[in-house]
Amino acid sequence: MCYAIYGYRIQIQNKDIKNLLETVDYSMYNEEDKTISANREYKSTLSEFLKEHRAEIESMLYTEFNLDIALEVRAEEVREETDAKCQIVIADKDAELADKDAELADKDAELADKDAELVDKDAEIALLHAKLEELQPS
Repeated sequence: MCYAIYGYRIQIQNKDIKNLLETVDYSMYNEEDKTISANREYKSTLSEFLKEHRAEIESMLYTEFNLDIALEVRAEEVREETDAKCQIVIADKDAELADKDAELADKDAELADKDAELVDKDAEIALLHAKLEELQPS
């Protein structure tokens, strides 16, 4: 791995991505503590990673590192992640509230039906009282 680190340092100083990838290829075959097949797999994985993230790597190599900016960027990333999680929680809670509102609307409809039944019963009772009064001798 020392070869790889040394190679990276040289390439970072030269800021040359193509040579960096070549250094990665070369350094993987010079490690003494790994087998050739493991080196090939490691080289392949690392090469894929470097190719996939080429723009970010170039940006890092060509830009002077500034801890304050890095912390601001990370804070913004955390804010975005938190906002996304909050939006999911809010959406879930909104769905729960919508379900509760639907349940309450059903209960309100049931109560309205019961009220209508009671009004009908009150009207029947009033009619029966009126008939009873007619039938009673005065």
